Amino acid sequence: MGAYYDFIMESSSGSFSDVFSFTWRQKLSELNFECTNAMQLRIGNQLRPKLSCWGAAIGVQCINDIDVARIAETAAYVEMLHKASIIIDDMIDRDTARHGQHTFHIQYGTDTAIIFSLLLIAKGMEGINRLFNDKSYLCDGVGLFANTICKMAKGGLRELELNQTTQYDLHAIREIIDFETVSLIKNSLLIGYWTSKNVITQVGETIERIGKNSGYIFQIFNDLEPFSCIDKNALYKGGSNIDLNRNRKNIVAAYIYGAASQSEKRRMKNLFGDEQQSYLLSLYRKYSILEIILNECNVLENDIKDQIKYLAPYCTPLCLDDFLLFVEKMISICHSKLW
Repeated sequence: MGAYYDFIMESSSGSFSDVFSFTWRQKLSELNFECTNAMQLRIGNQLRPKLSCWGAAIGVQCINDIDVARIAETAAYVEMLHKASIIIDDMIDRDTARHGQHTFHIQYGTDTAIIFSLLLIAKGMEGINRLFNDKSYLCDGVGLFANTICKMAKGGLRELELNQTTQYDLHAIREIIDFETVSLIKNSLLIGYWTSKNVITQVGETIERIGKNSGYIFQIFNDLEPFSCIDKNALYKGGSNIDLNRNRKNIVAAYIYGAASQSEKRRMKNLFGDEQQSYLLSLYRKYSILEIILNECNVLENDIKDQIKYLAPYCTPLCLDDFLLFVEKMISICHSKLW
């Protein structure tokens, strides 16, 4: 792998992953509550912190110019928001496991889960405010962080409003994904870029587009999992997890609805529980939904690659080559989860 890829993604001494892990443990210990030992706070792929570091890398001319300590701290506050959203999501969905481990609310109870989630969000905001209070920063990191919180909350409320009809509305589902998933992934990358202080408007806009496409790909593959690998998904989540059983968003179900006949659509709206799940799976196979969705993801992936090429005049070629490698690697991992 290249120097940028190894620095950001590998866990060797002095790498971003190494520094971030230390910073994350330190920030949790500063909270000084027993629940900071929760397994759900200690596991995960650290995707959003790594996105923040990729954003910072895009904004510098040399890998040695990355302010590792500052970006690790910024990424820790981004991760606080992400972890809070996971705790809340698992609690609402009554999931008992994530990554095969007890969810936070199962380990510590719902009361602690609610209050601790608020604490994580508040500490994240407080930390971003302190970091971006430096007048040398040209961008409003606090505003971006607050906007991300606002969008994620709106997306969550919109999702809770879904019913037996609107859960199949593709436009509504895309809007929820844009609020809940895309905003955090896109802004993790963007806020990292802003820490570089070398902010160029065209680069920022391109990073936003890359982040948006990446967020959609991530969510689409996530929604495919309970259709394409049911047993693996059940093990991961602690039970069967086609979100339609609880009137939750799943873009795959919206694609199925779009392909279905009128009689099939009527039946979809009148089924619940295991019957609904079984019927959706049969239509998923009948209309080759996986192929349709993979084609759309391929279009999004190609656009990401085009946008990375657009960054060439502004960024070091070694960084962009490794960033493209990172994108391809992440999509490959998403693919592997479907089989």
